[in-house]
Amino acid sequence: MKGRLANLEARNAERTAENFKKNNLVKIPRVYWEFTTRQVLTMEFCEGHKVDDIEFMKQSGIEPSKVAKALVEVFAEMVFVHGFLHGDPHPGNILVSPDNLNGFTLVLLDHGIYKQLDEEFRLNYCQLWKAMITLDTNKILQLGEWFGVPKYSKYFPLIFTGRSFDR
Repeated sequence: MKGRLANLEARNAERTAENFKKNNLVKIPRVYWEFTTRQVLTMEFCEGHKVDDIEFMKQSGIEPSKVAKALVEVFAEMVFVHGFLHGDPHPGNILVSPDNLNGFTLVLLDHGIYKQLDEEFRLNYCQLWKAMITLDTNKILQLGEWFGVPKYSKYFPLIFTGRSFDR
């Protein structure tokens, strides 16, 4: 498996780049296949600072709250739309880079660990969030059965949103 890791990471990066090709807030470094082997991955160098470097953002005129919102939206899109999730999203793997078009770009690095969600799981998870937002008690309980946690499903709104069934 070790010899295939560079190729796997390269394919994950390219798939993620394709998923976000219409999103100008996300940058995935380009893979240079001509310099990539089974053991060595060669990608485009991207400038930026760790996503938790608030001081850098303030000095660059980037609003940290906009970065946080964009970050949530990117990972929500991974979960709810593509079902293909970056498995190691710590500050060292997400850079903020100043950008003239949007003010900043999120650069996603380290594409070695990804999870492909089962399509039925992804769709039911989408339905669960919709049911929690609309407080559709019956749907939440039904989905709790599907997820295999029927006696805990009444707590889903509280766990995920901080709201109870009666609010």
